[in-house]
Amino acid sequence: MTSAHDGSHRLGRVPLGIALAFYGLELTALGFLLTLVAPFVGAGNLDLAMRLIFWVSILLLVASVMSFVGKALCLTMPADMPGKSAVYAAVGLNLLAIAIQAAERFTVLPAPLTQGISLAAIASFVCFLVFLRHLARRLDDATLVRNASDLLRMGIVLVALVALMAVVGTMIPVAGLALGVLALVIGIMVVLRYSRLLLGLKRTLATA
Repeated sequence: MTSAHDGSHRLGRVPLGIALAFYGLELTALGFLLTLVAPFVGAGNLDLAMRLIFWVSILLLVASVMSFVGKALCLTMPADMPGKSAVYAAVGLNLLAIAIQAAERFTVLPAPLTQGISLAAIASFVCFLVFLRHLARRLDDATLVRNASDLLRMGIVLVALVALMAVVGTMIPVAGLALGVLALVIGIMVVLRYSRLLLGLKRTLATA
């Protein structure tokens, strides 16, 4: 097993990629929090509300770019390290989600395609988790390996829920809503655990 000290110096730009993924996630969380409080902050002041929404959009765009670049930088991993195909899949699915979002701004897309944004984004996340588990093993950190494995299982459940919601929701709206609420609860738990995992990897890589 490669030690953290030896492995961290042979990982190319992976440490920077993990750091960008972490900060991108934190900025995304901040952006959604600001989105929730925007109606209250801008109550009675439409101009202030519009300015806040504009800057939140910029913040979320920056966060999205940071997360994408972070994943892409992980492609610089050593050739002998498993998980590169998972990163390629994560980057590709991430690009697909971005492409659908961009197309949605210029034309009306079929409902299944717009729902594919969430599915592609979550599938990209799951693929990246596969790589993160390999990275944790490379660093020989049992706690990070366990956290990544647990999170990977939760991510797979979330993908299944979103896919099921897309199918069932068109036939039984109430069931689709219930699945949506369940997916939201699990999604929040996943984001919190994902943040902790990225922070743990970032700290391990920085101190190795």
